[in-house]
Amino acid sequence: MKRKLTNTVLIGCALFVAQLAVRIYLYFRPHITPPFVMPLLNHSLRRWYHRHTLQSLALQHGQRVLEIGGGTGVFTFDLAAQIAPGLLCTIDLQAPMVHRLARQVDRAERSNIAVVRADAQALPFRRHSFDAAIMIAVLPMI
Repeated sequence: MKRKLTNTVLIGCALFVAQLAVRIYLYFRPHITPPFVMPLLNHSLRRWYHRHTLQSLALQHGQRVLEIGGGTGVFTFDLAAQIAPGLLCTIDLQAPMVHRLARQVDRAERSNIAVVRADAQALPFRRHSFDAAIMIAVLPMI
């Protein structure tokens, strides 16, 4: 019991220090997502809720879906597989995220994924271009 409590306290302290480091970094170099955080976005610990989240969306094959804030593609490839042969258009405001995800899509040769740099507040698409729009784990970044 004592060891479990110690591990819980250590994890809590590590999360606090990580959050503090991000806040200090953002104070001096404002980014939406600091570049050094990008590897953490694909970390296996973050994926524990992944399967449940995708199932709860109830997307259908053949749909055209807009993924807002696709970031490093944590959900992108699985979303695209879920709606295939439909189109998944993923947007992100940050150029490094868009470039990284676009390279991954090219390497995977996925023809039903489009990666676009865009602001969700000023979408470059016509009305009714998509059957659904989703945003997963983006609000904490705003």
